[in-house]
Amino acid sequence: MVHDPFKGCPQVLCLLAGISLFFCSGRSLGPSGNKMDARLRDRVKRNETEIAFSARCASTVDSVMKSQLQSVGIRLDSVIGDIFTARGSAEGIRKTAKFDFIIRLESSKPVRPLPGKEDDHP
Repeated sequence: MVHDPFKGCPQVLCLLAGISLFFCSGRSLGPSGNKMDARLRDRVKRNETEIAFSARCASTVDSVMKSQLQSVGIRLDSVIGDIFTARGSAEGIRKTAKFDFIIRLESSKPVRPLPGKEDDHP
C-alpha cells in the first residue's frame, strides 16, 4: 500500500498549485488592479461575496501583514513563506491589492484528484 501524503488535504493541494503558478510567472505587475490575474479581476468585478484566492508578497508574511489583511476582511487559510491562500469579498480583495507588500493575486482554481485516486477519499 502506497502512502498518499495529500489524502484529505485539499488546502495543501490548492496551496501547492498556487505556489507553482507564482514561481512559473515571471511577470512584473504594476498598480493594484494589475496585481490580479484576469480570472480574479472578473470575479471581483462581479462583486462575488466569497472568493478563494492566493497571493505572493514582497517578503515573508508576518503578523503585521496578517493584521492588515484581517482588517479588510480577508480570512487566511494557509501561509508558507511569502505566499498565502485566503478567502474574502470582492471589496476586501480590492483593498488587499492596494497593500504595498502584495505582489500578485490569483483566483484559486479547482484541483481534481489524480486518476484512480477518487475512491481514496472518505
